[in-house]
Parts: sequence; C-alpha cells; structure tokens
Amino acid sequence: MILLPIKIDPGAVVPVAAYGQFVYFESATGPGDTSIVVKAQGGSGVDYILKVGQGFRTDEAFSQLIISNNKGEGTITGVVVVADQNFFDNRVVGTVSIAGTVGVNGVVEVVDGGRARVLANKAFMAYADMGAADKPVHQLWNPAGSGKNVVIESVTVSSGSVNTVRIAFASAAAANMAAQPALSKKNGVAGSIAEVRQVINPTFLTNPIYVAYVSTAAQVLAPKEPFVLTPGNGLSVQGQNANGNMVTIFEYYEEAV
Repeated sequence: MILLPIKIDPGAVVPVAAYGQFVYFESATGPGDTSIVVKAQGGSGVDYILKVGQGFRTDEAFSQLIISNNKGEGTITGVVVVADQNFFDNRVVGTVSIAGTVGVNGVVEVVDGGRARVLANKAFMAYADMGAADKPVHQLWNPAGSGKNVVIESVTVSSGSVNTVRIAFASAAAANMAAQPALSKKNGVAGSIAEVRQVINPTFLTNPIYVAYVSTAAQVLAPKEPFVLTPGNGLSVQGQNANGNMVTIFEYYEEAV
C-alpha cells in the first residue's frame, strides 16, 4: 500500500507513477468541491470521478494515474491510496451520508450508549443536602487537571417548602466538601473525579442559566443538550429561601478531554 499526497490546482492534470489495482481517495481539503478525476493508465483506462471515501479496482494492473481537479473550484490537497488487488479496508470513519433506502439483511445490534458508559465506570450520581441553611449552594465541581469533561444530563431539586432555585456555572469551587462523595452507577468500583461541594451564600448567584419555583415535589431539569463542565469549572444550584431545606441530585458522566 502506498499513500500518495496530492495537490491539484484548478485546470491541472497531474500524472503520478504508481503500480497497483486499487485506488482509494482517503482525504482532501479545499475551498470548494474537492472531487477529483482519476484515470488508471494500463488498467481500465476509465475516468473515475471520486469524492473522499470513494475508490475503484481495476481488472489489470495499472502503472500510472492521471489525476485532475473535477470542478476547478480551488486547489485540492489530499491523499490517494494505491494498493494491489489483495488490499481491503472495512473501516467506517468520519461523517456517513446515506442517500435513498437502505436494506439490511440479518440482525442489527444497537449499542446502548448509557449502558456502555455504566459498564465502563463513566456514569455517576451525586447529591448534596445541607439541611436548613440560608441560601444554600450545592455544587458539582470538576477539578483543574482532571483530564475529564463532566457532562451533566440532569439536575433534580427538591425543597422542604416552596422555593426559588437558581442554577449557574461556577469558576471557583464552593468552600466545603459535601458529606457524601459522588458514586458510580456501577457497584463496587471507584467513584468520580468530580467533587460534590456546598456552601452557605447570603448573596444570590449571578448570571443564572436557569431560575424556577420548586415545591416540595422533586423537580427534574433535563435539558435537550447537557451541561458540560471542563476542568476547573462547576455547576452551582442555590435555593433562595432563608433557612430552607433543599436536596440536589446530579446525574452525569465523564469523558476524556
């Protein structure tokens, strides 16, 4: 197998000495359409218009490729793979485009991403409960240098009485660690890198991303897209009542930065 770097200007026709029976257009960059025209001299002799991810085989071995810029919308820089007839590549990478109807024979197994994260010890739950406190703040904190992003799928809040709750991102860790650390959803394994923290804060959180009234019944905030905490950042939840009881539950998973 040979990797051939190419650079094809608009209107250019580039001959490339190459021997094989297989051609694959692996990658390309350019300002517009990046399709190329490839003719295998000594093989099929047919002009093939290739987009990235496409290729062809020839019945006979070719000794030269003639490559040109199909649309001429800008200079194309990329890589063409040349190999003999024994080469194959079953990888599926990048963005997959499907046009028309797809038929499937046999059994299709769908991977449950949530279950896979639990089994890999990447999914966690955490809670904070300070009891009666003046404007308590519960926080899930991703320590600097953790090497992980913390992806929060839901935040559940309940209160001993009707309360107003604020949720805001935080760039500083709350002063105190909560009594209960974050735990994995898989039993018998190590816990999370994230910290459950809390503090009494007589002033309201600034720049809240969510404000809501909460009754004694638990209220679940599960946005369409999750909250993501990069290392050195947190998510804080504050009850605005003086001497109010509040419990906060964070459901989340971790992924490498």
